[in-house]
Amino acid sequence: MKTKIKKFKKAPPKIDLGDPIHIRLEYTDAVKSKKDILLTEMNLLKILRIMKNYHSLRTEELDAKINLYKKVMELRANFKKIEDVFPKIKIPNILNKGNIFETTNIEEKSDIQGRIKNSRVEERNKDIDYQLREIQEKLKALSR
Repeated sequence: MKTKIKKFKKAPPKIDLGDPIHIRLEYTDAVKSKKDILLTEMNLLKILRIMKNYHSLRTEELDAKINLYKKVMELRANFKKIEDVFPKIKIPNILNKGNIFETTNIEEKSDIQGRIKNSRVEERNKDIDYQLREIQEKLKALSR
């Protein structure tokens, strides 16, 4: 006769918790603690609901972005086709240059840019001087 030997799994090791500590709570403190725990649990459930809602909204947003990207690419292709169909127009250089800086030489450009920078610095200095004067007036008024 053959007997089957059953192998048992080892029991998990017991964790030594040491000496348990008991704290006595008043009834009102216990009720308040229980309410706090329930409110915390409720808030966690609300957060979970909000996170799920966010996830679904984010998915919708990404779908909308993908659709928008496809439409933009389709428009680009259509514009490219239209440009290929229409004849190219040759624009004279005078009409092509609309900027003042392109029509002047390098020395005039640097001179104009220098004047612009100087006027900006002067405006900032005037503003700072004005603020300093206001502060000095307030200090005088307080010292009287």
